[in-house]
Amino acid sequence: MQRYTGRGLFYLFLRQSGTWLREISGGASDDLEWLREYEPLFNISSAYPPTMLLHGRRDTDVSFEQSLRLQRALTSHGVPNELLSDENWGHAFVYDFDRSVEEAFDRTILFLQKYM
Repeated sequence: MQRYTGRGLFYLFLRQSGTWLREISGGASDDLEWLREYEPLFNISSAYPPTMLLHGRRDTDVSFEQSLRLQRALTSHGVPNELLSDENWGHAFVYDFDRSVEEAFDRTILFLQKYM
């Protein structure tokens, strides 16, 4: 996603108007029962695939606590998982490429090699 041009501008509009979820899913954001079917947190079992989570602690779109909750659920079901985070990453941290992102990519490759 480009930052606030092209697709990024459309994304920003959808987020600010509260229509992002409806636009990408076709569902109503207030239909919690419908949404639950698509939430990983509520659909984890021991058959869930190994999962790597990358989450910036400066993410203003998705709370870091959401990744912690998902990691706890994965662990409680015996699903191999790893959570990578950084104090300086925001939501789209890959656009601010630095050494920490390069290291995260390296660890991601190792995770994929181990579980794929």
